[in-house]
Amino acid sequence: MELENGFTPIKELIYSIRTLKNYLTTIKLHKLNIDVCGVKTDSIIVKKKFKNVVLKMFDFSDKIGCFKLEIHHGLPGELINKIKLNDIIVDKLDPIVHNISDEYDKNEINNVIVKHNIAILGALPGVGKTTTSINYKCNKKLFISPYNKLCQELHRKKFDAITLHMLLGYGHNNDVNTKMKSI
Repeated sequence: MELENGFTPIKELIYSIRTLKNYLTTIKLHKLNIDVCGVKTDSIIVKKKFKNVVLKMFDFSDKIGCFKLEIHHGLPGELINKIKLNDIIVDKLDPIVHNISDEYDKNEINNVIVKHNIAILGALPGVGKTTTSINYKCNKKLFISPYNKLCQELHRKKFDAITLHMLLGYGHNNDVNTKMKSI
């Protein structure tokens, strides 16, 4: 089953607004001769020596929309090395595609999910693959995600989840059950 519609334009707008806010904050910091070490999606990293200046510049109260100061985070201190992995040989699979005529018909989707082992694919990020899986009745679900953060969120909600990296056996420990307990 492949979902084709989602909230990608809204997500992109939110990220664009956040990027603009980061840019304006970076300009403000540069005007005060504060070096910016890094910019993440929702944070700007500066050196600890500028802590007192930054504390005076921004509102760090607990109100919504205010800044948050974290001094225990930083940039990685080690270089990231690439390693060549052996090619992965996968047997040819002949999947059966189950087309859903009405993506809002919960009964139709539930019938496919309950009767078959399925993989839910989406043409774009944010189309509802995880939400669809969580909302429908199925005794055994294994979520395979490229992102560890999504796996952690699903695990907190009592779902089994592993990263694609672990599924393919490239983790520190190939025992999936052991790895699941440590997420």
